[in-house]
Amino acid sequence: MVSEGEKVLVRNSWALVVANDEADLGSTGLAMFIRLFSDEPDLMKLFPFANGLTQSSLSQSPRVRKHGSHVLTTVGKAVAMLDDTNTLVKTLNALGKRHVGYGVKPDYFEPVGKALVSTLESKLGKDFTPEMKQAWVNLFVVVTSLMKDGMNAA
Repeated sequence: MVSEGEKVLVRNSWALVVANDEADLGSTGLAMFIRLFSDEPDLMKLFPFANGLTQSSLSQSPRVRKHGSHVLTTVGKAVAMLDDTNTLVKTLNALGKRHVGYGVKPDYFEPVGKALVSTLESKLGKDFTPEMKQAWVNLFVVVTSLMKDGMNAA
């Protein structure tokens, strides 16, 4: 798991993200998917909500925004569970199992993590310290490990 200091950094930076976005985190979620699909255009085909969209039309898609909101809400729930290891493990294992049905491969997690961290860095600017960035990278390693465990159990 992540250290106590990293938990503080993640919580503090997440509070800034929430404070600077709409209630549904749609803006940040949309930015994350735009970044993901810009970096990894081949991943667009895995997301039904992106069918028929081009890179330039992503920012206008309510479906991309809605899914981005959903993903970032889940990230927020994981942040809230950092001190409840048992619940966090169960939740992320179950999420991994669900993603098997979506055709997700374990290799897809790394670009998503990079897109998330890059988006947080972009959104928070100078407030996103190198220590915060490392805390998020470490957290995402834990998240993906737990999701992969769930995928393997499916």
